[in-house]
Amino acid sequence: MFQSQDNTALKVFDPEASAALMKLRIKSYQRVTEEIVAELYRAKDFYSNRGHRSDLLTNDSKLNSFKAYLDDIGLYEVKAYRWLERYVPEENKLLTYEEFSEKKEADRLAKMSEEERDRSLRAEFRKTGVRPIGWSPQLEQAEQESQAAFVKQQERIDKLKEEQNRKAEDEKKRRESFTTPPKSDRLSDEKADYYYRLGKSVEDGLHNAAAQITTHTTARANWKEKIRLSDGGKEDAFMDAIIDYLEGLDNDSRRIEACNNLIKICRNIAVELQKNSVRN
Repeated sequence: MFQSQDNTALKVFDPEASAALMKLRIKSYQRVTEEIVAELYRAKDFYSNRGHRSDLLTNDSKLNSFKAYLDDIGLYEVKAYRWLERYVPEENKLLTYEEFSEKKEADRLAKMSEEERDRSLRAEFRKTGVRPIGWSPQLEQAEQESQAAFVKQQERIDKLKEEQNRKAEDEKKRRESFTTPPKSDRLSDEKADYYYRLGKSVEDGLHNAAAQITTHTTARANWKEKIRLSDGGKEDAFMDAIIDYLEGLDNDSRRIEACNNLIKICRNIAVELQKNSVRN
């Protein structure tokens, strides 16, 4: 019984004593250590608890909040939380920059799995028209925004088709006026046939160009949907540039190699940015 009371006493957090200890440690080490971040975690846990021991604070104590505690030990709040992000209290371990980057990547993959679940729910809703179990207001809003974006995309495609058809019709009228002179100025059968074939060739070319543009636009829209770009990403010029680059490669093997290289580059950039963010 007595031993249990002693252990409990050892675990009581004293803000004043902790702040004095932290000042010495920060000044001595000049960098973050497991001892520093562990004490920082204890302080944060103390102030986060609504029932924290206010009786441990003296009447004239200014350490009445975690921010006041940080100000007293001379540590910026942003830096303190960055250090805490790298701390694993269950293991009393301070993650290295590489370990922290791996943890962030794991969290990103876990989030991606959640996004995959959301995509599955939305796909089921689109197929059946019935909102499945797990449907949320956030999914409802995302689906409405997606549908609105799809409508706008279809409007752009339809507008493009109408524009191409109008141009083809105008060109046809212009060709007919050019290749069908008045009776008083008829060309010879040979020339008339030549101009007719020339106009027909132009008309067919315009129709083919319009069809190719429409097919390409539709195929790109379907491809973006297939690779599951977000609604904002579908309108991103950077994504279009990447797709244009991949389409210009000779075969799928080179496209796969290019994708892997892009992934490596982006991952390395993300690691470096994360290192700079943690240091700052």
